[in-house]
Amino acid sequence: MCFSAPASFVASGALAVVGAAIVAGMPSKRLLPLALIPWLFAIQQAAEGFVWLSLPDYSIAQAVFLFFAYSFWPIWIPFALWRAEKQDLRKQFLAFCGGIGTVIGLALNFMIPETTATSYQCSIHYAHKSGSAAIDWLGIIFYGVATLVPFFLSSIRRIWILGVIGAIVGILIFWIDQLLFVSMWCFFAALVSLSLLLILKKKNLSG
Repeated sequence: MCFSAPASFVASGALAVVGAAIVAGMPSKRLLPLALIPWLFAIQQAAEGFVWLSLPDYSIAQAVFLFFAYSFWPIWIPFALWRAEKQDLRKQFLAFCGGIGTVIGLALNFMIPETTATSYQCSIHYAHKSGSAAIDWLGIIFYGVATLVPFFLSSIRRIWILGVIGAIVGILIFWIDQLLFVSMWCFFAALVSLSLLLILKKKNLSG
């Protein structure tokens, strides 16, 4: 699959429309942070569309995209699922994931100005140097805990499927070419979030 500015803008439009439908159909305010995920992905994908148009120069769009990719999602996802949760024990575990996400999100935020974007293999390669392979792997592990584990802790029926798909997609992309990971994982995670339209229905919510 070849990625491009049009692909990012089309994905952004689809996410915005579906996101609006999800928000409009929410039966409870506690679900709003979760319902906003596709709409927020729409902003991120629009930003990457402008990154394509500005390559190879650094742009505000790149900073916006990387803010979502590096810092926002590991904080927002566990928070959104924590906010939606009614069971106390599950909320405690989700809060723990949120703490991890906050630490890794704030740490990665400092890497945004040092990250460069280049066109590579029909996608965008976001390159940074942490100076340590061990730090990179710890970052990946903690990022995964913050963005994927919460889907398995939630009591919302079938939302764990998003965690499974996200993990499989992430592993496949990393195995194919880790240089494409940031751009491609965000793109496919955005598309996967469209399934929230089906998952976030009243009959699927516990309590």
